[in-house]
Amino acid sequence: MYSMVMLTLTRDNISQVVPLADILRDHADLFTFNRLALFGEGKNLMLPSPEEFRDFLSEYLEASRGNPIMGLKDNLFNILHHQEGNPLFGGCAGYGCGAAFNFLALLPDGEVHACRKLPSLIGNIAGRRLEEIYNSDRHCVTGPDATSAARAP
Repeated sequence: MYSMVMLTLTRDNISQVVPLADILRDHADLFTFNRLALFGEGKNLMLPSPEEFRDFLSEYLEASRGNPIMGLKDNLFNILHHQEGNPLFGGCAGYGCGAAFNFLALLPDGEVHACRKLPSLIGNIAGRRLEEIYNSDRHCVTGPDATSAARAP
């Protein structure tokens, strides 16, 4: 089974990201991070300062050259690519978000969401198989109708 670990980058965990990638090197196929969305419980967390984030991107990029599971998802890596004369890439935002198309978030209570960072309920594995939820016609439903659509048979 292909395994991917993604974390939400905060001021509190920024120093733990590269060491975690080293630990995961032989235990996951891909490791990436997303910047914190100040939504829901995330609004109570803190973002790294612009300087901390810039330094982190440099450290992460350098570490990724020696660790094959470290993915470059954040399109702000393009600033470093440009400075180094390397080709630019689309990143997550450059080619659009892959939520519900390339991945799903499965929560401990069985809820399946299109995005792990925002409320985007598309089903619950308590009553349906994950494959059935993913392949359903309703897997792109978000917003006020998501709850009723996700619970529909």
